[in-house]
Amino acid sequence: MRIQLRIEGGFFPLPGWHTPRLLDSATLSMQDANELRQLVQEANFFALPSVLNTPAPGSADYRTYYLAVEDGSRCHAVQTSDPVPDPHIQALITFVMQHISASKNT
Repeated sequence: MRIQLRIEGGFFPLPGWHTPRLLDSATLSMQDANELRQLVQEANFFALPSVLNTPAPGSADYRTYYLAVEDGSRCHAVQTSDPVPDPHIQALITFVMQHISASKNT
C-alpha cells in the first residue's frame, strides 16, 4: 500500500509538505503496516467522495489535505480541510504524517 499526502495552507505552513510526500507500507514494520491498513479500512477510504469538505467562505488559516491511497489495483484520492470532519480520516492523516516525518529523521 502506498499513500501520498500533500498539505497546503495554514497559518504556519508546514515546510516540505506543499509537494506530495509518499509513505510505502513496505518500508514500515509489520505492526505499523497492519495499523495503516486498518486505518484505511476504518475510514472506508475507497468509498469516500473525492472532496470531503472545503473551508467555509472567508475562513483563514485552515490547512487542506490531499490524500491518495494506492492498494494493488485500487487507487483513490480524497481532499479535506480543517477541521477534518471524519475522525478516521484525521487518524489516517496523523499516522501518515508521523511516519513520513520519522522516516526523514532516520
